[in-house]
Amino acid sequence: MKTVPICIECIENAAIRTLSLLEISQEENKRITEEIKNYLANVSLDLSPMEISFGTNEIIQNETGIRDPLKKIKTQANKDAEKLEKNVKKIIQESDDIFLSSIKTAIAGNIIDFVYKSDYNLTQTIQDVFNKEPFINHYSILNQKMQEVRDIALLVDNAGEIIFDKILIETISNLFKIESINIVAKSFPFSNDITITEIEKLGFCSMKNIHCTSVNNKIDNDYFEEAKVVIYDSEERPKEFKKQTKLIEAVKVIVGR
Repeated sequence: MKTVPICIECIENAAIRTLSLLEISQEENKRITEEIKNYLANVSLDLSPMEISFGTNEIIQNETGIRDPLKKIKTQANKDAEKLEKNVKKIIQESDDIFLSSIKTAIAGNIIDFVYKSDYNLTQTIQDVFNKEPFINHYSILNQKMQEVRDIALLVDNAGEIIFDKILIETISNLFKIESINIVAKSFPFSNDITITEIEKLGFCSMKNIHCTSVNNKIDNDYFEEAKVVIYDSEERPKEFKKQTKLIEAVKVIVGR
């Protein structure tokens, strides 16, 4: 995704919102805010929004000494999603297309991103998504590929959303003859993204045929060498897909903001 000026404004607002949650003095908040603004005023737009956000995240971590600034927010997001988990599973099981419904649930979960949107109605969003078709819809392609492949990779994104990703993974395991699902998560805290440690605590790595992989807060093509289908949020699309010579069937199913 190419960075445009409006992206800088969004990244700045996200950083300021993160700072507002921390127990730091007004003076410290003001100082760090100025440092962030100075960084964004001089950053190259040739970098992606994600890469630029890594910079603001590092400033907050280094200047406050807080390794995971949004830890409490992430924990609460997971709890909020877990409250809906039983009802969502019931809706999926009673639907005409279980796989499509589980995908829609994962799409709805993408709204849980405190950094960019602090006020959201998850229950209403789930209802709305179930009654609509995705604007970008590659479902028929994905469904056909899932009948054929045995190895897939799933790039996970935000806390809260991860609960619905887990439902999607369970559905895939039950419906298709998948031998290996590689769950790829960040190694270190970044924004409200889920980390490999949190994935393990949520029980992902003990699920059947699941392999958990951590990346150094960047996407590396090596993690998808064996996968024939890669499911990812649009912001997490690996650049290396464009360079790759061997065939990887990449299907954008979970559509980002």
